[in-house]
Amino acid sequence: MARTSIVGLLLALVFFLAGRALGRVGATTGLRWPWIGMTAVLTVPLLFVRAYSMPSGSMENTLLIGDRMLVRIFPRPLPARGDLILFHYPLDRKQIFVKRVIGLPGDHVRIKDRVTYLNGRELKEPYVIRTMPAEPLRDNLPSVPEAMPEELPARTEMLRDHLVSGEVVVPQGKYFVLGDNRDNSFDSRYWGFVSVSDLTGKPFLIYDSEAGSDTDLQAGTSERGGTHVRWERVFKVL
Repeated sequence: MARTSIVGLLLALVFFLAGRALGRVGATTGLRWPWIGMTAVLTVPLLFVRAYSMPSGSMENTLLIGDRMLVRIFPRPLPARGDLILFHYPLDRKQIFVKRVIGLPGDHVRIKDRVTYLNGRELKEPYVIRTMPAEPLRDNLPSVPEAMPEELPARTEMLRDHLVSGEVVVPQGKYFVLGDNRDNSFDSRYWGFVSVSDLTGKPFLIYDSEAGSDTDLQAGTSERGGTHVRWERVFKVL
């Protein structure tokens, strides 16, 4: 947000100086308003919207690798259940993840045999896809203690401190999130909750989508000649 504000101020300064220069060379006073209007058009959206490119298949088929979307970053989103959100990955805040909100503060979440239960009721999830055979650790929450690898300490902490009657209780100021590609998503089942302070935005529109080599797209090295536009996804509202 700070970087976006700085860029906006710099652009505003450039247009202001350009307007002053026009005045010095004898331009009429009426030309200031087009410059003011152009400044607003180019800078104001930067304060509220940011672009984001989907780097992985964890949200298929809602979001595909190569989808480019617009994300509302201000005001900070207050997500509802089922919303898509962007956030800083809790274990490495330099990374930005996008997932779907499943549990809000105070909600009880349980997963049994691939079925998600929210506050005691089965959650209808038409957006979920399955691509792999069942796996006990991934498809149950909580799972048996001996199935929890020690390299997932955040999961261990979540199940130790926020488990009540076999259900995970989302604490205040936190959210429980999952990927739509449920068999290929690194999410709250593994690293725990997302803090409200880590939320960065809410995607609302896919403005471009290119299919190509998954590896190239994730590395950011793909070229248009090696991809094709998914026209059916362009301007898709999320």
